[in-house]
Amino acid sequence: MFTTTLTEMTHCNTCNDGTGASYLLVEVKDYGQAIIKFMQPGTNTASRVRIWLNNGKDQNDPANNHLQHEESLPANTRNKTGIARLHNNSVQFRVRKGMRIYATLLVAQPEPIVALTTIESQT
Repeated sequence: MFTTTLTEMTHCNTCNDGTGASYLLVEVKDYGQAIIKFMQPGTNTASRVRIWLNNGKDQNDPANNHLQHEESLPANTRNKTGIARLHNNSVQFRVRKGMRIYATLLVAQPEPIVALTTIESQT
């Protein structure tokens, strides 16, 4: 069974502990594999995205968050065809029931960067 979500991200958060204004990508309902890809459908400045795993408790307590992945996103200019830029690398990792996956951008964006998150259940 697959669960897929789309999350539009524009504002930044420079906290280094997973706290503060973050985007909730998904609450994990079952054990499985998480796959996250990023799309830039519009004009964006270069940034970095951080993926945080939360143990299901208060996200504003740093002890509940773990930095899972950090990736650079290049600047992008909207093309005339309207086709979004899809990054070839995807982030993949194991998740367990009750976890939450959050994302933060290090640079605010004029247009949304989209996170496509898929959870493939293993049970």
